[in-house]
Amino acid sequence: MTDPGTIVAAVALGVAVAVAVAASWAALRPRGVYARLHYPGMLATVTGPLLTLAVLLEYGPGLTTASVALTVMLLWFTGAVSAAAIAKLNVVVSGPQQRTGEQEQS
Repeated sequence: MTDPGTIVAAVALGVAVAVAVAASWAALRPRGVYARLHYPGMLATVTGPLLTLAVLLEYGPGLTTASVALTVMLLWFTGAVSAAAIAKLNVVVSGPQQRTGEQEQS
């Protein structure tokens, strides 16, 4: 029979995959760029820690878990910075009318 740690790891991994797929599909919906910038945040703040938890429960503390945790921490810190940079670039290139997702009609 499977131990409870493996079951919890499988559930955490399943939830992480479901959130990643849902965020990816939602980002494809045609809305404004600022609304779509929220979905990568879900990947960094929800999916990453759940993946780290799944690896920790499956492999235990060690080098594998540390490398996964370090990667998740790096993505967590840089995710907000890259989202802000993309938003600022969009304002510079497209102008502030893009905030609502509506384009100027000529």
